[in-house]
Amino acid sequence: MSKLSAEAFLHQVESGKRTTDAQIIYNWILERSWIEDAPNLKELQRCLKYSHGTSTARLSELCDMGVIYEDNNGYFHITPSDKVGEYAAMRDDARYKKWKKLGDKNGWFNQLRIV
Repeated sequence: MSKLSAEAFLHQVESGKRTTDAQIIYNWILERSWIEDAPNLKELQRCLKYSHGTSTARLSELCDMGVIYEDNNGYFHITPSDKVGEYAAMRDDARYKKWKKLGDKNGWFNQLRIV
């Protein structure tokens, strides 16, 4: 995700003009960060009544944009605005490394023929 995508998303959240599942989840995490500890996936599913698939997909999108991050204990936090690009880049790098490792393991790169 680009920095512009994250900025556009945050602008939509602030304006309140559109309400998507991702925006609802982001706002819920933001509100919780002011009053309680950071939420985890199970709490999000219980409180917002989202299915596992919807919850994980939207959380993944938000992490890809860099606007939230998951700590080592599985809790989600709002990313400080000056770190959004850095977190998005880290997420892209991790996804690339995972894809590359899988490709090496399955020999996909040996199967490619460049014409």
